[in-house]
Amino acid sequence: MKKAKYYGVAALFLFVSVVALVPVVFMLLGSFMSSAEVTAAYGDIFSGSITQDQYAAFHLLPNQFTLEQYYQVLLRNQDFLIQFWNSVMISLPALCGVVVIATLGGYGFAQFRFPGSRILFVFYIIVSVLPYQVTMVPNFLVAHSLHLLGTRWAVILPAVFTPFGVYIVYQFMRKIPRETLEYARVEGAGELTIFAKIVLPQAAPGIASLVILNLIDTWSMVEQPLALIQNSDLYPLSAALSSINQGQIGIAFACGMVFFLPLLLVFLLLKDELVDGVSNSVIRKL
Repeated sequence: MKKAKYYGVAALFLFVSVVALVPVVFMLLGSFMSSAEVTAAYGDIFSGSITQDQYAAFHLLPNQFTLEQYYQVLLRNQDFLIQFWNSVMISLPALCGVVVIATLGGYGFAQFRFPGSRILFVFYIIVSVLPYQVTMVPNFLVAHSLHLLGTRWAVILPAVFTPFGVYIVYQFMRKIPRETLEYARVEGAGELTIFAKIVLPQAAPGIASLVILNLIDTWSMVEQPLALIQNSDLYPLSAALSSINQGQIGIAFACGMVFFLPLLLVFLLLKDELVDGVSNSVIRKL
């Protein structure tokens, strides 16, 4: 009975995994089709020629593998490559900033007590679960008042000061025994030395999980650049993908893969730390 139950769970997990991978495989194979083949296979869908009562043929394997779409994206049309680097120029500063702010904030909440610290931390948790749409107008007004509207910093700064990053790091730093830190202070170690040599190494899994989660978030932003940058020349690739027209279906496949691969590589490098970080970020005691 237990064996049958085990096989049932394994079969369900395999089915869900295959279903989750279908869009990725579909996009990957579509990126190796020629523009003529993509148009022939999916042009009627995007042109509206197929009604709700009709079905489109499922064309998965290319008739002939070609790198035409990647040539268009990476070499011939420089707009997509510029948008890719726009994504890098938004994501990397945001990532560096959030690591600094989150580690310092998490250390402060975890190891120091000051009037109102618990209440402030509760507000941090509440704010971290708010969707971006709730904070869009305040972010817009703040960016406008700081004369950052229309620049990358209007998107970067809200991503830097994310409460969720502080919470992830806090869950690891709160487990560090205070006696260890007090002993280091007695031995003459300064706060910066304690933070760099004792606290950060023990919080490494939480920082790694913060890196990948924040990178996925900032790399995939669409609404924030459209609302705050307002300049198509500075749009990241995530925002540009939404404006690809029906005559560029094949390019959309290739752009999707170019957009997806950096996230996949980062995930493969930090997947173990991500699992460890998320599993240890359970709310136990505020």
